[in-house]
Amino acid sequence: MAEWRVGVVGRRVTGARDRRALAGGRVAFAGGHDDGVPNPSRQQPIMDHVSLAAESTIPLLDRYRGDLGGVWIDDAIAPGMHWLQVRYANGMKVEMLEPARVDAFPFLRRYLDQLGAGPHHYTFKVADLTAMIEALETNGYTVTGVNRDDPNWQEGFVRPKEALGIVVQVAAGPDETEHVPPAGTVEPRCERPAQLARIVHLVRSIAEARRLFVGVLGGQVIDRSAGWLELAWPGPGRIGFMEPEPGSRWDAWLGARPGRLGWLDFSLVDPDPIGDVEHDKLGQAWIPAEHNHGVWLRLR
Repeated sequence: MAEWRVGVVGRRVTGARDRRALAGGRVAFAGGHDDGVPNPSRQQPIMDHVSLAAESTIPLLDRYRGDLGGVWIDDAIAPGMHWLQVRYANGMKVEMLEPARVDAFPFLRRYLDQLGAGPHHYTFKVADLTAMIEALETNGYTVTGVNRDDPNWQEGFVRPKEALGIVVQVAAGPDETEHVPPAGTVEPRCERPAQLARIVHLVRSIAEARRLFVGVLGGQVIDRSAGWLELAWPGPGRIGFMEPEPGSRWDAWLGARPGRLGWLDFSLVDPDPIGDVEHDKLGQAWIPAEHNHGVWLRLR
């Protein structure tokens, strides 16, 4: 993204699918598409970051930089929002959004008014935006908000109703370089940065997840079983798609939606000093969404 740089003064586990998702083992990048599913854009997208939205980025920074040690990358104000990014030890990034310049573009204001704080989008970087848009549209997805005004950052979006409950951004542009954070920015309180090892995304249909995230967005299958599909992209990007067991906590969290971000899997030295941590019967540490601006975290 580009614009004007500014400163920023015990849970129960149920079901085999839940246990598979909670296993959280390290995996190697497999390469090659599962079952010969084509990538019609003929390029390899890279999962760049997950983006979270709230009324203010200050408490988000306190969690994702203060507690989890995210390394400051950059921030800027663009029409409708102020964004900032941090990077973790394995290279995965979290972006944080808050409303700004709402009169110019009220998209984020509308989003928060409707859904409240929580996950906003996944960003996939591509070499050829036009080819990716054509691939999405050929496969029946509607691409909105296409913007090619900035030669250094061009983008388009697939809406949540077509992307399993989250906005998918496809973008062509350089990787963000790390800058010195503004004076007064919260400093990390942990020994070293955590790793954002994996995103777990709940879905009603693994087949629909494969159709978009493998068939068009080029994810490589690294693990699968009944009700579970884990994908990797070059670099640190990992998403595990899970069909929750009926009657489970995650089934209730998904509700009537076709998809919803389940949790973010962080690996760090010691999660216990972090506030709001609860432990499940397996001893795993969680921060519930109600204590974390609409996003569940698992800490290990």
